[in-house]
Amino acid sequence: MITVKNNEIPGDLSFPWIDYRISKELEKDIKDIGIKKIFKKNQYFIRQGEKASSIYLLDKGGIKISTLSKEGEEKIFWFTFDGNIINDVPFFHHQVTKASIIAIEDCICYELDKEKVDYLLKNNIDFVYYITNMFCEKIRILTTRIISLSFLSSEQAVSQHLFFMGVNYGKDVDGRIVCSKKVNQSDIALVTSLHRVTVTKIINKLISEKIIEYDKDRNINILEYIKLKEKAFNL
Repeated sequence: MITVKNNEIPGDLSFPWIDYRISKELEKDIKDIGIKKIFKKNQYFIRQGEKASSIYLLDKGGIKISTLSKEGEEKIFWFTFDGNIINDVPFFHHQVTKASIIAIEDCICYELDKEKVDYLLKNNIDFVYYITNMFCEKIRILTTRIISLSFLSSEQAVSQHLFFMGVNYGKDVDGRIVCSKKVNQSDIALVTSLHRVTVTKIINKLISEKIIEYDKDRNINILEYIKLKEKAFNL
């Protein structure tokens, strides 16, 4: 059996998935005062260049945070799934956002406007603790992204992406790691800032080496966790 352990990850590395979930107690506090809203797949929570007036508790679904160049090229900063607070950076920054937040599936959320956020900041220490730690997590991930873009080879970047997929969302099924979150080559290319063709070549190489595989649904499964880890971190 393959055992995936978070403490095996080098301490200065992270994964471009924000998954800093709130406690059940804080979730209840937010739902008690928040306004329930539904966002359909591909709907925007906020567009690049707009100002934020609310934050959201993402109760169900998933979002991506990305920016577009003048030429229309997209760059994904990270993804976030249910149980997390979103739209917090532009809300607290009080400036126009440099990125868009887009639903990648149908979402249910609870909206908190400035008055309600101020109330929680003054009266709920768990909310203050959560917001503070979440910002630290985002700074850590962005720092790691800079390191990755500056120093990692293409194969390392793709291998690390797949490795962290296994660590964060992997489950042992008959000796292979099956990820609960789907990933495709286009997403990997966007997150790692590599060309799609480059990602395809690396994926095919890992498949030929029997380190990963595609299942019948075209999901990527990890067959050799240790070998993938060695490629990811040059061990």
